[in-house]
Amino acid sequence: MRTTIRTKKTNNLKIKLAGALVCVIVFTNAQQVNTLAGNTTQGSNDGISSSASFNNPFGVTTDGQGNLYVADAGNNEIREISIETGAVTTIAGSTGAGIINGSNTTARFNYPTGVACDGQGNLYVADCYNNQIRKIVLATGAVTTIAGSITNGTNDGTGTAASFYNPCGIVSDGQGNLYIADGLNSTIRKIVIATGKVTTIAGSTNMGSSDGKGTAASFNYPSALVLDGQGNLFVVDEGNNEIRQIALTSGMVSTLAGSTSWGFANGEGASAKFNAPYGITTDGKGNLFVADGNNNQIRSIVIATGMVNTLAGAKTQGADNGDGVSASFNNPKGIASDANGNLYVADFGNNEIRVVGNLFTGIDNVAEIAQASVFPNPAHQNIGLNFNGQENSTHVFIRIIDMAGNEVSNTTTEIVNNRTTAIDISALSSGTYLAQIITNEGTEQVAKFIKD
Repeated sequence: MRTTIRTKKTNNLKIKLAGALVCVIVFTNAQQVNTLAGNTTQGSNDGISSSASFNNPFGVTTDGQGNLYVADAGNNEIREISIETGAVTTIAGSTGAGIINGSNTTARFNYPTGVACDGQGNLYVADCYNNQIRKIVLATGAVTTIAGSITNGTNDGTGTAASFYNPCGIVSDGQGNLYIADGLNSTIRKIVIATGKVTTIAGSTNMGSSDGKGTAASFNYPSALVLDGQGNLFVVDEGNNEIRQIALTSGMVSTLAGSTSWGFANGEGASAKFNAPYGITTDGKGNLFVADGNNNQIRSIVIATGMVNTLAGAKTQGADNGDGVSASFNNPKGIASDANGNLYVADFGNNEIRVVGNLFTGIDNVAEIAQASVFPNPAHQNIGLNFNGQENSTHVFIRIIDMAGNEVSNTTTEIVNNRTTAIDISALSSGTYLAQIITNEGTEQVAKFIKD
């Protein structure tokens, strides 16, 4: 398999050629963490950026139209944030807990934890302590209950005849269905929005960590989920410290990464470790991103390999903005992504909404103006860089970068008349890497590859 390398002009580079000598000054592409809204003081103020306040924000989701929605659990409110301006408004609920349908702030919630947009102007809420799934029509603010009753239970059924037990996470497939992480029931439920019909698709009320089909599988307090658009549902199994995968066509449940032993370790599959992970999202390009709560970090997972790396956050609690692991979080919960490669994190303990930008996982928002490829992919000992159409001699500087943005090797070489250059990767650990190629014309080309 060959991967096309995408190219962009790089204004941050200065390259000077003197014969065969190449002098390169390169900036480090790392994950930039900033605060979008809120401050470390609990509150319920609407306002812009740090003048707004939250109280233990949990779930977050984007609508694809420049807005972010937050389940502000401690305030029993649903908040809206303009991503462009940082302006925060309350669209439903009030600081008093309750269970009232109505419009805007006349409605009541009781510790809402999950939110999901359906792309049709509706927002769905996992109203955790009310054991219900609620609907908000964004145009009017009207709040209704579509499934569940205030009494906890495990019943499948339609509308309020169905029951949940502390539903946490929620996701829409955009085709009229919702999937629910039913926390204390340790099950994954499905709701047909048009009818309110609720069914159990995986797990049983017996907590466990077994893989298997449908109700033969078991979970331990599933907290959040995301769809990959390829027929797979990924579940954060918080109590098991694992990321699980459900093939929706067959109902088969498998474990993608993590183990029931909590801890911290990057690695592949069961060799990786999490500590009470909570939120999950995807970039739609084969990567998952997990809010690893008790590790105070944002982790990445390559779906194809189960390879886990750390994107941002020091293990120590804090509220520092900065690059990659120099930034800090305090028990991050919900996480969402947008089409521009940004992650939005509900930083629960800091009462803030944070942005993780400049994700260095495959640079896709640039034009394809070079015909270069990396092969084989996956590779074991060497990768080849093929410069198709390169008719003249040129010097290039090649960096190999891991998924945390760290440079692990670099080399300078001369490309002459379509020559393929081999790069030794035998010393690299198994995982996903980026080859960054910087030419003397000032262009930057990046390709992702997997080291077996």
